[in-house]
Amino acid sequence: LKVILRVGETLEEYESDLLETIVSLQVRKGLAGVDVADADRIAIAYEPVWAIGTGKVATPEQAQAAHVAVRRALSEVLGAE
Repeated sequence: LKVILRVGETLEEYESDLLETIVSLQVRKGLAGVDVADADRIAIAYEPVWAIGTGKVATPEQAQAAHVAVRRALSEVLGAE
């Protein structure tokens, strides 16, 4: 079984400059209790809540900031690789 963990901030959180904080927190909570051996069964997708169904999309800069936050959180939760 494969799992997709979707992470993303609301518009209010984004406007409050909380993208990285929110995404990092969501990754940590989503992976709490996950064994490193099972990590390859999980995909993480960034999809800001404000973009769902609005026709708006994250800019490359926003996506990059989210990816940095995801990678940092993964390193903290599962160890550096």
